[in-house]
Amino acid sequence: MVNKRRGSSEPLDPIAGITVKKQHLQQAYKDVSTKFAAVRRELDYEVTNKTTAAGPKISNEQIRSKANKLANMMESEIMKQMKWQPSCKTKGKRWTYSAMVPNAEVFFKLFNLGEEKKAWKQKKIPLEQFESVTGELRTSIRYGYLVVTSKDVTVHWNREELSFSVSGLYGLA
Repeated sequence: MVNKRRGSSEPLDPIAGITVKKQHLQQAYKDVSTKFAAVRRELDYEVTNKTTAAGPKISNEQIRSKANKLANMMESEIMKQMKWQPSCKTKGKRWTYSAMVPNAEVFFKLFNLGEEKKAWKQKKIPLEQFESVTGELRTSIRYGYLVVTSKDVTVHWNREELSFSVSGLYGLA
């Protein structure tokens, strides 16, 4: 008995079918590898022509509005962390806030810093300068207030990931 393809009077040749499939697979592999190489060249070009991880270009008005929005969120989240603990009487309790920015310019605008020539990862900012950004960080408790007690606020900046974190101490006023 001779195997035939459905709807065809031609006999089915298993070897010929495999050869055709193999040719299709080889062609598909060439197409995929060509597309992959093109995408890789494009990404390599972007990486080599990217001088800094500054993020996308945005207007000064957008930078200002994003910095203000981030400052309001930062103030809110820090004040949420300020809760009474027995250590608030003596040495204080640590608070931290981490966030990502869409652009390095937003970060520098947020903290009123000039973009410096020398890269840095950690910097101490005086409390007065930090509170000029966020406003006074003060939370009411039953018999008093909790305020930021550290003289300086530590800012950690990761330029590659466009993320930062700030930390300090709070305690009784």
